[in-house]
Amino acid sequence: YYYKTGILERVDRRLVYKFGKNAHGWQEDKL
Repeated sequence: YYYKTGILERVDRRLVYKFGKNAHGWQEDKL
């Protein structure tokens, strides 16, 4: 579980770095 969360955290950081502010809008839209 910890290993998976670590990967998800890395992916999330990548998405934030790649998309930037769009990532926040995408999360809000999903919620």
